[in-house]
Amino acid sequence: MARILTRIKEAEENNQKKEEQVKAELAQYEQLKNNELIDLNKEFQERLTKLMKEKEKNEEEVTEDEQHKLELILEQFRQKVLEIEKTYLEKEEEEIAKKKNLTNEIIERMKQNNGCH
Repeated sequence: MARILTRIKEAEENNQKKEEQVKAELAQYEQLKNNELIDLNKEFQERLTKLMKEKEKNEEEVTEDEQHKLELILEQFRQKVLEIEKTYLEKEEEEIAKKKNLTNEIIERMKQNNGCH
């Protein structure tokens, strides 16, 4: 009977050790799982941050490209305005010259008609 009690006690101790071992292994597994989740989360955050920076960079590049295009359009507009102003001034000068010539011709005719030389 003492043998049976000893075996029962040994079995209980053995079961308790196995239970503690299983609990320790389970805790270790949970810790590994948590560490893996933390690592995955960290990796995800790093990737997300990288993608956001790339997006901002791309938006800045697009903005710079659009800005450059707008500057080119503005420069073309300025050139066109200068061309128009130049053409206008040339025509205005031609009109002034024509009026001067006409005035001079009228004066000459009046001189001739009045007998002034």
